Amino acid sequence: MKVGLGLARRVIAFEWNLYVALFRWVFRRPHVPRGAAPFRYIGAIAAILWGFIYVSAVELVAVHFLLPWEKIRLVVDILSLWGLIWMLGFMASLRVYPHLVSDAGLRIRRGISTDLTVPLDAIASISVRERVRDKSRAIQVDRGEQGAVLNVVIANRTNVDVALSRPLDLAGHTDVTTLRCYTDDPRGLVARARSGTGRDTVNAGYPGAAFAATMNARIRDRGEAHGPAGDRRRSAENGDAVAQGGP
Repeated sequence: MKVGLGLARRVIAFEWNLYVALFRWVFRRPHVPRGAAPFRYIGAIAAILWGFIYVSAVELVAVHFLLPWEKIRLVVDILSLWGLIWMLGFMASLRVYPHLVSDAGLRIRRGISTDLTVPLDAIASISVRERVRDKSRAIQVDRGEQGAVLNVVIANRTNVDVALSRPLDLAGHTDVTTLRCYTDDPRGLVARARSGTGRDTVNAGYPGAAFAATMNARIRDRGEAHGPAGDRRRSAENGDAVAQGGP
């Protein structure tokens, strides 16, 4: 009995949170705290979701006119409308609850079903790495000698690897040493997380890490060239040139 009540509460809470997400989406109120940088992850499945929503809307209209029995038609209309709103709420949840990078840490989310926070001081390295999973489950766990690898999957894919400096309790697993997730802007998320940790944490164990480190150095040099330090350097150089060209 208690198990059944607990399940019912979870179902009702999930349903209610979908409607809250739909409200947030309609009124453009994403759940992004002040000072946090949001990173979307719906891009890989947006077209599929819109396809389902379109088909559901067409089906709702078609079945309404095809069914000749008024009572049955009313029941089917209500169920079809509920399904359409549910799909819209599900898509809205993926839009208004993005991943976040802030002083509080790296927050990885998947709609209203997954919400994981990794403190910035627990990140040993973070890197961009595209991976394809055999299964499509939202949460997948790989076990190894070094601990658990937690995969937060979108469309059978992850593209960010987060190696942890210590095991964390995430999604009910107490020995998570690596977290993998998907985002539409993996390089942006990685760069923001690295700036938050105060160091360039490139995982040298993955192919392309040297290239990533080189690119980061070039980006820093380019930023310095166009920033205040670059202006001072150019002013000094111009002053030397004038001095050398004078009488």
